[in-house]
Amino acid sequence: MTDDERHLGPKVAREALSVAASHGEPDVERLIQSLPGMLSEAERRRRAPERIVSAAAFWVPRLGFATALLVAAAWLWPARSTHGAAQGTDDSSLDSWIVTGSAGRLSDPLLDALVQTEGDRER
Repeated sequence: MTDDERHLGPKVAREALSVAASHGEPDVERLIQSLPGMLSEAERRRRAPERIVSAAAFWVPRLGFATALLVAAAWLWPARSTHGAAQGTDDSSLDSWIVTGSAGRLSDPLLDALVQTEGDRER
């Protein structure tokens, strides 16, 4: 803090006190009237974290369980689909087409349209 700032503080305080003194008796009636509203707002804000904690206590375990189920399903799903593709039972999947180069026994019109060659398009 500089010397100018130190001397400025008492000057500002002196001016504020002189302005307050020139207005006569302070009126605190509005402050007294608004006090119940301020107290009720303070109580509402004090209760807000309690509601958040109770909602979190309800939802966090359920979301954790759902997440564990999804992780287990995601972990097991590739093992089942790669096992089926290796056995040749899931020949209609896009994965099987990429690995083996054939679309398999079942016809897939969308996949056929995607892999159609130029010679096939001209016919």
